[in-house]
Amino acid sequence: MYTCIIIDDEPIAIEVIKTYIERSALLEIAGTFTGSVSAFEFLQKYPADLVFIDIQMPGMTGLEIIKTLARKPKFIITSAYREYALDGYDLDVLDFLVKPVSYERFLKSLSKFINTSALTLPANPASPRFIFIREGKKMTKIFLDSIIYLESQKDHIRIVAGGENFTTRGTMSYYEQWLPKSEFSRVHRSYLVSVSKIKAYTDDDVEMSDGKLIPIGELYRKAFRDILQKHFL
Repeated sequence: MYTCIIIDDEPIAIEVIKTYIERSALLEIAGTFTGSVSAFEFLQKYPADLVFIDIQMPGMTGLEIIKTLARKPKFIITSAYREYALDGYDLDVLDFLVKPVSYERFLKSLSKFINTSALTLPANPASPRFIFIREGKKMTKIFLDSIIYLESQKDHIRIVAGGENFTTRGTMSYYEQWLPKSEFSRVHRSYLVSVSKIKAYTDDDVEMSDGKLIPIGELYRKAFRDILQKHFL
C-alpha cells in the first residue's frame, strides 16, 4: 500500500483529492495539511511515497517544499494556475493537475505514479503478485494469478477471483492501465479478462474458467485477437 499526504490551504480542495484517493483504493492517506510548514516538518520525519501539493501556500510555497526536502517523494502539483506547470516540471514533479481536478484526470496521474514506482510489483518474478482493494473499511489482498475477470458496475468494479467475488469503487479504465497488458485483455466495455483463465472463445464471446460467458465488443475484438495470436500454435 502506498502512503500519501495532501498539502493545500483550501480545505475543499483537500476533500476533493481525499475523495478521489478513497475511490482509487490504492493509496493510504498519512495526513492532510493546510499549512506548508507543518507539512514540511511531517515529511522530514515521515517520508511518504506520494505528495499532492498546491503551489500558492502561506509560509513556504509548494515549490519551496519540493526544492528543500532532502528525501524527495513523488510530487503531483495541484494548482489553479497553469503558468506554474513549467516550474514544476523543471523540478521533475510527476504531474501537474489543474484545478478543478476531474476524477478521470486524477486517475491518469495515479496510473503514472504506479507505472513509475518500483513498488508496483515485486522485483522477483517468482514472488506472489497481488493487489489490495478497498472493501468498505477493509483492505483485501487479491493475488493477480487468481483473477478470472473484472466487471464494471457503474462506479464500482466486481473482481471474480479464486471462486470469490470482491467489489470496490473504481473504473475499468484504471484497472486496464494498471494490470499487466500481456496478461489481461479488455474484451468489452464492461469486462476485463485474464488471458490465462480463458477456456474457449468465438468471434462473439469468451468462456472463462468458471463457465462465465462474456460478450466480445466490436471495439475490442482486434486488440483481443492480437493478444491471443501470441498463443497460437
